[in-house]
Amino acid sequence: MSAEDLEEAFAIAQMGVWCWRVGTDEIAWSRELFRIAGRAAQDFTPTLETTLDCIHPEDRELVRWRLLAAVDAYDPIGREFRIRRPDGSERHCWARISPISRSGRVEAIRGVVLDLTDQRLAHRALAESEEHHRNTVELSPHMPWTADPAGKLLTISGRWTILTGLSEAEALGSGWLDQVHAEDREAIVAAVARSLASAAPLDVKVRLRCADGAFRWFRSRAYPKLDAAGAVERWYGLSEDVDEQEQTLARLRESEEHFRYAVELNPQIPWTADPQGNILDAGPRWNELIGMQPQNWVEALHPEDVDATLAQWAHSLRTGERVDLRYRLRGRNGGYKWCRVRAGPRYAPSGEIFRWYGVVEDVDEQTVAQERISWSASHDVLTDLPNRALFDARLGEGLAAAEAAGEGLALLIFDVDHFKQINDTLGHDAGDAVLRTLAERLRATVRPMDTIARLGGDEFALILPGVASPEEAATIAERILERLREPVPHLGAKLDCRASIGASLYPVHGTSAGDLLKHADLALYSSKAGRRGELLVFAPHMREEMQQRVTMTNAARTALLEDRIRAFYQPKIDLRTGKIAGFEALARWIDSRGTVHLPATIAAAFDDHEVSTAITRRMLDLVVTQMRAWHDSGIAFGHVALNASTADLQRPDFGDMLLASLGDAGLSPAHLQLEVTETVFLARGAERVERSLRMLNHEGVRIALDDFGTGYASLSHLKQFPVDIIKIDRSFISDIRESAQQSVIAEAVITLGRNLGMEVVAEGIETQPQAQWLRDAGCHFGQGFLYSAAIPAEGLQWPPERDAG
Repeated sequence: MSAEDLEEAFAIAQMGVWCWRVGTDEIAWSRELFRIAGRAAQDFTPTLETTLDCIHPEDRELVRWRLLAAVDAYDPIGREFRIRRPDGSERHCWARISPISRSGRVEAIRGVVLDLTDQRLAHRALAESEEHHRNTVELSPHMPWTADPAGKLLTISGRWTILTGLSEAEALGSGWLDQVHAEDREAIVAAVARSLASAAPLDVKVRLRCADGAFRWFRSRAYPKLDAAGAVERWYGLSEDVDEQEQTLARLRESEEHFRYAVELNPQIPWTADPQGNILDAGPRWNELIGMQPQNWVEALHPEDVDATLAQWAHSLRTGERVDLRYRLRGRNGGYKWCRVRAGPRYAPSGEIFRWYGVVEDVDEQTVAQERISWSASHDVLTDLPNRALFDARLGEGLAAAEAAGEGLALLIFDVDHFKQINDTLGHDAGDAVLRTLAERLRATVRPMDTIARLGGDEFALILPGVASPEEAATIAERILERLREPVPHLGAKLDCRASIGASLYPVHGTSAGDLLKHADLALYSSKAGRRGELLVFAPHMREEMQQRVTMTNAARTALLEDRIRAFYQPKIDLRTGKIAGFEALARWIDSRGTVHLPATIAAAFDDHEVSTAITRRMLDLVVTQMRAWHDSGIAFGHVALNASTADLQRPDFGDMLLASLGDAGLSPAHLQLEVTETVFLARGAERVERSLRMLNHEGVRIALDDFGTGYASLSHLKQFPVDIIKIDRSFISDIRESAQQSVIAEAVITLGRNLGMEVVAEGIETQPQAQWLRDAGCHFGQGFLYSAAIPAEGLQWPPERDAG
């Protein structure tokens, strides 16, 4: 095989060659090594440092160390490592390096790099095996021995014991045969017999078991010492460790076998073509893949790939450039498979192309997998919808098209209502089920030209080309919302899949993607802050409202952080005795100037789950501490009522936390009342609220229904939930003497409470006539400015003096 043929064989086998002159930066690469490293010879100058830069950073120092170690060593060094190409792809390679020495000094290091990317696992096993043997087995020195005329061993070098683990005495006679590999024993016995019979020198190769249990190849040579009569007096022999040579020969044989099977079994099917590109021959597996003669390969091309493939092939024929193409070929079963074809020319001495050598490989699975990966990069795995990256691209394209056509475009942002509560209480499987169902329903509802995307978490977006008015957007949104209101079945339960929607319109609300997204988000924020489950189209006032909500929430966070939340106490009066029966604790916050503010100034903070529950926790700590102080002072304060929000009661640990606080302070649960409004009963997760209330009520905490009569379905709540106390809202008290309607409602509530065995508390009492009317009607308790505004605990007088009038 000529050097050029060998170069082509190396190229097809993906094997590169290099040589480094020690002490210099000079290093030479073969053509194939340029290809493996993904570098072009005309653009890349190999030096020692640039060569090392081609190696994966995690492997670079080890390769550098191996090179330096090879300068002082004379044994070849093999190592698997990774090459990183400029495009970021990696090639798994195996390199064998060996020193070139002269006069006992290493002058150069040369090496072979084999691209193992497709056969990495098999070759790695071989490399590890070679590394194991190289590091654990030392070169055994020669072992001299002697034998009698009959071939019985008389003496043997002490190295025998070191190598085999058997003593010299155990090896004498025929004992050494016990260490011979079973497959070699019969042949060695026959060879010895022939030499004994003819007095001819002995020269055999045999495997001996060494002390570590492994077998190594040894070459044993022996010559007879003859007496004057020509008879053998003694045999003198020398055993030499030739394991490395035999392993090298075995690898050469294996390499030859590898190349043979590479043609017969390798998925890369070799082929040759003449200078004009006409296929001359192909490997036997060609017919298995294509099912037709290789000369007719163009007929098997996918119609969509014919023009591009033939154009590229013609270009390579004209220029001599290497071929690396991917196209689809029709297989024996009639279906198309992606194939990769690589080829390079072989030049005649005249410089003209003599022949083309190439390989074709079935890469259908890899290509399909790469397409899937590419798809995954632009789509959400859970819902199969476009992700944020693809959405941004589609929105940009949609705006450009709308501008060119002079049309409108609507952007809708969806947010699943109370999604965090679903995850927190029912688990992420339930949350995932809701998201998948929402995606399916969106796909089934929108038009083919619309784009649906999952932006992240529970937020989705919808691009509606051609929609220019709020009315059109509302019609589409209502159709979607109606479908989303259907419950989602999951593990025998039915989950809510409702969403709030914010919308913005091009060009009315913005001409850029950033403006439309910002304004749709503002509309969504307003929708969630108001009545959830509806569409809101952006309006300019939403900016100010959003800023106001942000300011309120930030003020609440600052008040919590700086410990500026305070509990003020408003007395509850027993209308029959005029004595204080208890208090309602009302939250106040103090700004940096010392001004006291009502909760209404941070109302938006109570829509924030985290902030709202933090305020309640702070109020609980303050109230429990104050009750403990009163108790220690011997003050009979009766009870303190604390307000709880929906967010509080939907926390799984709220009840336990509240009881633990009372227990740690040594207070009875009867000292605390919990006031809730009907919004708590109407919110999602009412079953969790009911469980919390029943647990607290069972432990002795009394439950008061605040603002009774101002909400919905109050009578059903009195039946369903553990309510001990009804509080008449102040709106029914203000005109109780002048308005017949108000007085009838108040009287009905009082009668209802009495018949149900519940206490009734009237809020907002400001005049004596109001108090007198309520007392005459049978109302038990009252509170309001007539008796006292809410004030700090230190402002209360003990014993309190208050006459109900």
